[in-house]
Amino acid sequence: MLTHTLAKILSKQLRKFSLCMIVLIFCGLYVQSQSLSILWQKCYGGNGDDYGLSVLPSSNGFFLFGQSNSTDGNVYGNHGDSDFWLLNVDSSGNFLQSTCFGGSGFDMACKMKACTDGSYVLFGTPFSTNGNITNNHGGGDYWLIKTDNYGNLQWQKCFGGSCNDIIADLDITSDSGFLCSGYSCSTDGDVTGNHGYNDFWVIKVDKNGNLQWEKSFGGSSQDEGLCVKATNDGGAIVGGWTGSTNGSVNCQHHSEIDAWVIKLNSFGDIEWQRCYGGTNGESIINIIQLIDSSYLFIGTTDSYDGDVSGNHGGFDYWVIKTDKWGNLLWQKCYGGSADETPTFIQCLSDGNFILGGHTYSNDGDVKNNHSFSGYADMWLIKISPFGNLIWSHCFGGTDNETMHEAIELSGNRLLLIGGSYTSNNTGDVQCNHHGPGSDDMWLVMVYDSTMVGINEQRNLSDILAVYPNPANDYVKFSCIAKDNIFGIRIRLANQIGQVIKELTIPAMINEVKWDTSIIPAGIYFYFYTSGNILRTGKVIVIKS
Repeated sequence: MLTHTLAKILSKQLRKFSLCMIVLIFCGLYVQSQSLSILWQKCYGGNGDDYGLSVLPSSNGFFLFGQSNSTDGNVYGNHGDSDFWLLNVDSSGNFLQSTCFGGSGFDMACKMKACTDGSYVLFGTPFSTNGNITNNHGGGDYWLIKTDNYGNLQWQKCFGGSCNDIIADLDITSDSGFLCSGYSCSTDGDVTGNHGYNDFWVIKVDKNGNLQWEKSFGGSSQDEGLCVKATNDGGAIVGGWTGSTNGSVNCQHHSEIDAWVIKLNSFGDIEWQRCYGGTNGESIINIIQLIDSSYLFIGTTDSYDGDVSGNHGGFDYWVIKTDKWGNLLWQKCYGGSADETPTFIQCLSDGNFILGGHTYSNDGDVKNNHSFSGYADMWLIKISPFGNLIWSHCFGGTDNETMHEAIELSGNRLLLIGGSYTSNNTGDVQCNHHGPGSDDMWLVMVYDSTMVGINEQRNLSDILAVYPNPANDYVKFSCIAKDNIFGIRIRLANQIGQVIKELTIPAMINEVKWDTSIIPAGIYFYFYTSGNILRTGKVIVIKS
């Protein structure tokens, strides 16, 4: 009897201990790599090098976008050398079809984005002047391809001059147009105002591919724009790096190469700019604007001073939080004693963030790198809104693996895309590789056990009722309180974090309707503020 009673007490205490540990984990303690587990994976490619750069949901599974110089296997219609490569796979990753866009020369793919009407825009830099490519201005141009929701070409446009114009990023604007950023050494064609060598070159294009405005930013040395985001005030924010101290570069340098951020208004004019860095080199490669209009910048650093602290050695992932004017609030370095290169940052539905790219380290924040010295693993980390490391995970085999993008899916899943050189089924790479001595596109579905997710039922502290949910033609956001005293601002984002709609319920008005009849089926996240209250939730849109 005594033994039985002690067992019950111990069992109860263990349950309390387990619950406490779970709470601690979700409060942001560093969780070990078993937080992620691979559900399935696939390799796609042919006899050449094939890389995955972007993944997006499609009507029957996923669209995968990358680059290929193969002429067999899963690759159809290559025009010569490297082409843009678009694949359609089902929800389990089984190959359905693919198509290539390009010409007889080298055409460098960059990314793919989802448009608000359910179509897609593919972009990169072609060096060809034939095939699908028309009106290349010379060297490399910015190249935009618009497809329908089945991947069929609707239009394509080249923008640039006679020197090389290299596109690095694109964002969808509130009028369904496109903001593009990269760098250019041209002084003719579509390009004006070059300050010398490469400048940041930012262009605004309407939804039909017509150039609306273009601007060059930089000085007499090298300046490269690497990312752009449309801001919630109708303007844009652009990031990259600068080696200049004149021209339109007007900020306090820390070294010869600094991270450089420019805030633009809706006409492309500079509102403010900032340089960030230390005595070595820094760059900004991705930007997120948060709901309070502050920013998270992700980049690289190998400095130990100035704005930088906590570097682990070599180049680290570097995250900067600033206010809406670019004033530094905090910064964090993540990595090991070798080099880490990030490629993206993504906001999750649980309010945390994932950062991905690749690593050559196997110490510091990096655990269980699968590759030999001199080779890289995919490296994915999860951080809290305050920059605390929640988990760190390497994916790879004995050779090189790189990650370029990840998206969040329902059921606490993440879908990762990149490239894999490992062909001998070692480590995590366990798929049908299309030949040794070349890269395959690598798609990996993983489960994140640390995802708290968003409660689909209304909490007592919520101030909005959201219905119907799931929705078909419309969703209503209705104030639960008797009076809406402060007004409510609502931002709606798709599964990859792009803000697709902003709504406002003015003070003393209790309801607003969102027309969902014109958007694709899927999961959408909403973020709303009222006074000092901030809440999040999700809406499921179905099509009957």
